[in-house]
Amino acid sequence: MDFSDYEKIVEKTDLNCSVNGDKLAYALVGMVGEIGEFAEKIKRIYRKDHKLDSNYKHLLALELGDVLWYLTKAAKELGCSLEDVAKLNLEKLEKRLKDKKLRGNGDLR
Repeated sequence: MDFSDYEKIVEKTDLNCSVNGDKLAYALVGMVGEIGEFAEKIKRIYRKDHKLDSNYKHLLALELGDVLWYLTKAAKELGCSLEDVAKLNLEKLEKRLKDKKLRGNGDLR
């Protein structure tokens, strides 16, 4: 499966929800919620409630899939594809690597 295949499936499963008509806000709130669920599962490893075994890794991967779903919706609202987002990210990282600025602060370093 590639990004465009995934984006088509997301479109089929989208209920067209929004926050007061704002679909980008809905995507953001959904993404933050799913990241929170992922973080809670990670916390349980440190509390010793769960072990990072293959079953728990599967549960974590499912949460990341939910994050990806909302990320896809956010990208669409910005007029971007996941491929666009990935390419932009790689270009940014390659420039930082070349400039020896992988560490540090600021978006435009």
